[in-house]
Amino acid sequence: MTDTDPVRIVIRIKQVRIISGLRGNEPYRKGGDPEDDFPAPLELGPHSRGWYQDEIITWRDSRPRTVQKISEFQDTEQETNHAA
Repeated sequence: MTDTDPVRIVIRIKQVRIISGLRGNEPYRKGGDPEDDFPAPLELGPHSRGWYQDEIITWRDSRPRTVQKISEFQDTEQETNHAA
């Protein structure tokens, strides 16, 4: 490793779930599916996996964003308030 090589941070499942928004075993399932674009985990030991943080962030940032219109939000909020 030279001074110009970037340092890559390896994160564990808890951080992967927080960054990606995935739940439960989804990161393991998606990372093991060659047809899925989710990053594959690194084998850290016989029962230990990790992911490169930059790959998880890149994956998350590549996801399409859904935008709820303000009028739709207000309609949903009004329905919720009337149901209470």
